Amino acid sequence: MVSFNRPPFYGSELTYIQQAIENRQLCGDGPFTKKCHKWLEERFDAQKAFLTTSCTSALDMA
Repeated sequence: MVSFNRPPFYGSELTYIQQAIENRQLCGDGPFTKKCHKWLEERFDAQKAFLTTSCTSALDMA
């Protein structure tokens, strides 16, 4: 059975959540968003990567 609505923890999540709270940056375009953009661009050899809140938002951007 898949445990929906139960977030998995793999190690550093609580530390990252604490950092986001301490930085008062809980929404997009903060340090974690920038790290994710960079990782995606490097991982997929992309010129630019963007995160969206939903597939609908991504389609609207396209």
